Amino acid sequence: MSELSKTDFEKMILEKPCVLIDTNGFMIPVQFGIDIFSELQRLGFSKFIVPAVVIAELENISKKVTGADKKAAKVAASMAKSSLCDILVADDLQKSQKKYADRIILEISSRYKLPVLTNDANLRKQLIDNGISVISMRQTSRLDFIDQK
Repeated sequence: MSELSKTDFEKMILEKPCVLIDTNGFMIPVQFGIDIFSELQRLGFSKFIVPAVVIAELENISKKVTGADKKAAKVAASMAKSSLCDILVADDLQKSQKKYADRIILEISSRYKLPVLTNDANLRKQLIDNGISVISMRQTSRLDFIDQK
């Protein structure tokens, strides 16, 4: 895990194919057995960006739920903090006010035209409506680009 300032983040996105990962994107491996990192690499991405608010949301979920969802959230939080991901901590959008992770994902992806991994139907529709590329689960076995609402 490395933490990115806004400046480092802006430099990175110019150099390498990056993807933002939403909260439920990190739940896919536990819930469906899909290796999101190898799937994202197969789709051409080499950098995985996680807004800090996503990690906070995953940790919050793991405290509030029980059973399989608790396990999925704990594993997801661990994955988000792994060495495979870069955590965006200093973005002004996250500091400006308390916002939901989906809102921050939408704002960051729109500002920088970054694709997003999400399985959230509402967020997926908003991203597509804003011209943002979306990666989501297909046939519960792989990830792919989604171009429809």
